[in-house]
Amino acid sequence: MTRTQIYLTAEEVRRVEKAARQTSRTKSDVIRHALDMYLGLAKPSARESAFGIWAGRKKNSIKVQRKLRAEWRS
Repeated sequence: MTRTQIYLTAEEVRRVEKAARQTSRTKSDVIRHALDMYLGLAKPSARESAFGIWAGRKKNSIKVQRKLRAEWRS
């Protein structure tokens, strides 16, 4: 890695610090991740990848969910 210095506004620093606290990551990691997202280099998270997974399926997701839950009770 190469060390780089950047200037951030007070608001940007506050938001980076908040994101770092909420995700238990370093400020540097938060900034690197944001930069990767901006540049299109970041891999989507499992949650982001799952969005719209049922799109275009003919099955009713509610019925599938109920069937699976019924199997748990058996």
